[in-house]
Amino acid sequence: MVRWLLTLLSLTLFLVAGEKAIQQQEGPVRQFEVVSVDGEKFHFEVSNRGVVCKECQGKVLIMDFFGKHCPPCRASIPILSKLQKEMGDKVQIISFHVQESLTPQDLVYLRGRLGLDYPIIDMTGSEANYQFVEYIGQASGWRSTIPYMLFFAPDGRYVGHHYGMVDLQSLKESVQKIMALQSK
Repeated sequence: MVRWLLTLLSLTLFLVAGEKAIQQQEGPVRQFEVVSVDGEKFHFEVSNRGVVCKECQGKVLIMDFFGKHCPPCRASIPILSKLQKEMGDKVQIISFHVQESLTPQDLVYLRGRLGLDYPIIDMTGSEANYQFVEYIGQASGWRSTIPYMLFFAPDGRYVGHHYGMVDLQSLKESVQKIMALQSK
């Protein structure tokens, strides 16, 4: 029953793609440089079409908004890590921590105990990180509920979002569908 519900929830990813996610308003392209907790820089270009990450070109981009105190977020980390490991040639997950600052102990827990092995952007890590999360949150209509994921095709096109947990198989199927959209 739970698996069925998770699958149903993940399928809503494609049903809500027409909603206000990255708003289709005309306006200038915004560029952001954010820095991960490991000092790795990511360059994002946000337009009315979606989001392009220079470092993720050619891959489906999943932006995962999470918090260290959020049980569903913590439960999602091993699933996302497995997806990243199994489909790393097709997908790049970037997590955005949106609660109070991460401590070194938090990182040990997230990486060691939960297996988080994709980039972490701490929203409170810098003013630029904060500005990006605020901007993308506002543009996508995010209401601060976590976990929250945004999905972008390899060309940067916004293709959907998802609130809550999702299972590995549904994520894999979603990535495959997004990759198929790319060829159209």
